[in-house]
Amino acid sequence: MRCFFPLVALAAARPLRIVPLGDSITEGYFGTFESYRRFLFEQLREEGGEPVFLGSRRGSWDPTGALAQRALPTATWGQDHEGHFGWTTRQVLDGCPGPKGGRALPGCTAAAGRLSQWLPLYNGTVDAVLVHLGTNDLAKALSHGVEVDAAVRAVVADLRRLLRELVGALPAALIVIAQIIPARHNPHVPLLNAGIAQLVAGTSSSSVVLVDQFSGVNASTMLLDDGLHPTRALAKGMATRWLGALRPLLQNRPFDMPRLLDRKTGKPWKPPLLWPSGEPIRPMTMIELVIAPMLLMKALDWARDDARRERLERRRNAQRRELDLEMQAFDDARDRQGRASY
Repeated sequence: MRCFFPLVALAAARPLRIVPLGDSITEGYFGTFESYRRFLFEQLREEGGEPVFLGSRRGSWDPTGALAQRALPTATWGQDHEGHFGWTTRQVLDGCPGPKGGRALPGCTAAAGRLSQWLPLYNGTVDAVLVHLGTNDLAKALSHGVEVDAAVRAVVADLRRLLRELVGALPAALIVIAQIIPARHNPHVPLLNAGIAQLVAGTSSSSVVLVDQFSGVNASTMLLDDGLHPTRALAKGMATRWLGALRPLLQNRPFDMPRLLDRKTGKPWKPPLLWPSGEPIRPMTMIELVIAPMLLMKALDWARDDARRERLERRRNAQRRELDLEMQAFDDARDRQGRASY
């Protein structure tokens, strides 16, 4: 019996869905500096990943644009993100309704929303959240005369709230929080980074990990003239450090259900809603996808063994019939010879 397989299954690793969460260091500044996001996207591709960046914002902040954001229409890398220029951790958590005096921040309006409103917009699984926050928090607190220790404690407390909300909303996601890059005019960043390290060490969730974006960064040569934002070289270095934290996800990527293509038409195959037996069709689980080919090969082995035994049995029966005919012919010849001797 011949078997025909009219369908071709194409299984592919599911894209890695990442939320870059932070301030201007995450968002980027159009025409001035690039975020680490582009370099991370490219590095993930080189590692065999299929990254998808998620966020309520797109592109980089453009001070000359009417929308205060500009995306690159020809870019081949994901430009969605959750980087908010000038925002603090508390504004990410509670929203940024606009300044009460002082200069306006890009996108700092009630319509911009807050973390609890952004999370449902990601439509599906989030594999990782990359958090780089605290630069604006510390600078603003110190500029308002808050003591260093009190300012650090307040920032760490806000980051603790942030982690609690992320872990609660995304229990299966890897939450990567950074010890932030240096600020040339703020010598207290190491104190904040020490507090961030203690925060992660005291977190009960195994899905929260720390990445060091501070060590080895020369604030004199690897920051722009403003002393806050990364040069292109530092942005690439940041991407490499993020990649190190994400690499376990690349090594253990889940697979999407295979796409079934009709071999004749090359178009996606749309299965009926019910099997011929009337039972509803359900998607195969990952275990079933792995075991099914093994069972098929075993079944083919059993069929070959049965056919081999059947051929052998037919050959033995034919040999037995030939032997019986020879014995019958011998007996007949002996009987004829006996009758002739009388």
